Amino acid sequence: MSFVDNSISDSLGNADGRTILERSTVQEDFLAAYLGNSRVIDSRGFIPFPLPNWKVNLTGVENLLPFINRFMQRATLSHSYSGSYRMGWARNNDAGAELSRSIGSYTVDYIKPEYEPNSVNIEQRFSPFAQLSITWTNGLRTQIGYDVSRLTSFALSNFQVTEKNSKGVKFSVNYTIKNFRIPFLFAATNNVDITLNGSLIDDLEESFLLDTDLTNALNVGSEEIVRDPTQYETTEPRISGQKRINGSVVLGYRFSSTLQVNLDYTFSQIDPKSTRTFRRTTHDIRFNIRINIRSS
Repeated sequence: MSFVDNSISDSLGNADGRTILERSTVQEDFLAAYLGNSRVIDSRGFIPFPLPNWKVNLTGVENLLPFINRFMQRATLSHSYSGSYRMGWARNNDAGAELSRSIGSYTVDYIKPEYEPNSVNIEQRFSPFAQLSITWTNGLRTQIGYDVSRLTSFALSNFQVTEKNSKGVKFSVNYTIKNFRIPFLFAATNNVDITLNGSLIDDLEESFLLDTDLTNALNVGSEEIVRDPTQYETTEPRISGQKRINGSVVLGYRFSSTLQVNLDYTFSQIDPKSTRTFRRTTHDIRFNIRINIRSS
């Protein structure tokens, strides 16, 4: 890398092809920072080694819970992880062209490559991180779980990194009342399904501008630059996100295997973290009839 008259460039034939804020260079550093390595499985260096995915179900948990296990039929502890890495890239028809761009007080000269990335998306989800499902001796079914996820996107057009972290608790309760008769209406007895769902989710979204931080750091000449990166502070990220509370109650009456009537109440509340928006609360009541028609 050479510095001449506040110009930054690679010496052709002697450089490794890594130019400051050139898209392929930034993508490689991003890959190493967020995935912990830079191993790739393609010749262009755009496809990293696939991220692992797994799912674990532990049955017989009721035997590990003293005192209350006599009220349980079965209990299952679940854990699951999924990860993905997606890269968008394009082929340049004018490969080999000499280009330049400004960063602070400097001009960066570089050669346009034949292929270059334009977007990166990393998805990491623990869904669920831990979830306990219990079937009780009275037929009640309960489920409670904790989810964690991180979604990271990198736009190479403006070098903006957006990181969204989400965590939340979800639960559900299901119960069936058998041989229930509606007074004064029907003489027949049928089943009533009761379902209760709820969740509390906290989303935090932060946006970082790498280009802005480098521009602030390179506003002085090469002889005056402080080369210790710990002496610099990054720009405060733009913060947004929301807290969400969701709940629903469903009452279903099954007249037969082909006819079911449901009464559904749904509640949702969104509390944005941005000062420009306001809290929103929604109540929704629905009544529906389900008819299954089969022909042989």
